[in-house]
Amino acid sequence: MAPRSHRARALGALPLPALVTLVVAGCAPRPCPSRPHASGPPVPVASAKPSPPGPVPVASAAPSPPGSASVASAASGSPSATASTPPVGAPSASTPPAPRPPFQLRRLERVLEASVHSLALSEGGRVAALGEAAWLATGGAWRRLPPPPASGPDVRIYFGRDEQPRLMGKRGAVGVYARLRGGGWERGAQEIGRLGGSPMAPLYGALGERDPEVVCAVDRECLIKRRSGWTVVAAPPGPLRAELCGTTAWAWDRGGVHLLDGGAWRALDVRAEFSRAEHLWAVSRRDVWLVERSPSRLHHFDGERWTAQDSPVPGPRALWASGPADVWLVGDGGAARFDGERWRPVQGLDAPLATVTSLTGAVLWWAGPSGVWRGER
Repeated sequence: MAPRSHRARALGALPLPALVTLVVAGCAPRPCPSRPHASGPPVPVASAKPSPPGPVPVASAAPSPPGSASVASAASGSPSATASTPPVGAPSASTPPAPRPPFQLRRLERVLEASVHSLALSEGGRVAALGEAAWLATGGAWRRLPPPPASGPDVRIYFGRDEQPRLMGKRGAVGVYARLRGGGWERGAQEIGRLGGSPMAPLYGALGERDPEVVCAVDRECLIKRRSGWTVVAAPPGPLRAELCGTTAWAWDRGGVHLLDGGAWRALDVRAEFSRAEHLWAVSRRDVWLVERSPSRLHHFDGERWTAQDSPVPGPRALWASGPADVWLVGDGGAARFDGERWRPVQGLDAPLATVTSLTGAVLWWAGPSGVWRGER
């Protein structure tokens, strides 16, 4: 090979067209590097490895940095994404967060195979269930009780302070109040004072071993039973339902929520936008949940205002909570648990479900047409 100085003199002696042809030909064997885009860093190029037949693979699931574009495989022939259009599958502000995995209980078992719509728990460990028949479990062993005087969806089962089951509600336009005694059900009119007259007005309320017990006659009056004595207060207007959440009694109707405050019912100042509430549970006066079965809506009160959202369980029917980060929901679509941030479905339970309850939250109970379920955390 000639020395570099001789090659330079040789090139200089060539005419200009020949020199241009030689330079262009020298670049032909390898591609010239791309120039950076004027608006940002060089364009990243995906691997040129041929793509298998089928959908075009995406180079990255992460969004491209500002000012850059993501280019798909050269062999695939797919159009490249621009900086204003994130790659397929990339997260965006409008994409909802991925659902959390289902909540799994440490232990879950069906303990009774019978259709049940109401459950009651006693402080002594007994469980009562009501469906077409009534059942009682003591020490884990279930036995069928004598036929109840009424067992429709407007009748619920409770425990009294003697740990014996009670029934309360209505059958049509007539009230129902009965207690289990001596191997059978008897009319317990003497336990509810003048509300036990005949015919008995439709009843609603909440019974149990904790103060207070509440028995109300629709559009008339409520008997508030405390260990220190009984009082009578005016009932809120309308055909309501009631629940004892902790030591506070709550009642609700088609458009209002009331709590027993001192010696009278007080309506919340802010009304919730619902047509017919199926159930309510209050963690506190500033943390109240309410469900609407149709449409499937969930309402929450934070002490100042109500907010509504689609229910995580279709056809919600009942709630129970031990605290703001431990809220349980059941309905036609199964069960879910709220951990203070997000709802998660509960695995292992057969839908539909009618009720959920617990004493402390360590052991939970569910019931529905498929039977009674017991779960441990």
